[in-house]
Amino acid sequence: TAGIQVRRKNGQSLEVVMEPVGNWNVSADIYWDGVYRQTRQFNMGVTGAALDSFVLDTDQLAGQSVVNKKKRIIGSGRRFSVAFYGSGVGQDFSLAMAFLSVTLGSDRPGTVA
Repeated sequence: TAGIQVRRKNGQSLEVVMEPVGNWNVSADIYWDGVYRQTRQFNMGVTGAALDSFVLDTDQLAGQSVVNKKKRIIGSGRRFSVAFYGSGVGQDFSLAMAFLSVTLGSDRPGTVA
């Protein structure tokens, strides 16, 4: 049996572990076997109460230090790649890890997934 690295994979989801640094999106271009398939956006928004709108001991005053965000992806192939980028001036992003969830596809001749 062939190892997973040479088997066809069906994309299920892409999960990103990030530090929320602002209320903007980081884009992820998804490629299967070197062919662009889709762009998914992950919001880098900070959660918490706005100034002058919180109650002590009940509201969260600062954003979480690290968050996980998961998006469904499409496509299949043997090789997967992703390119992350921001689109605004001064909109930095801080990604720690990315996890790809797949199911194994068929490698029989004449099948595409």
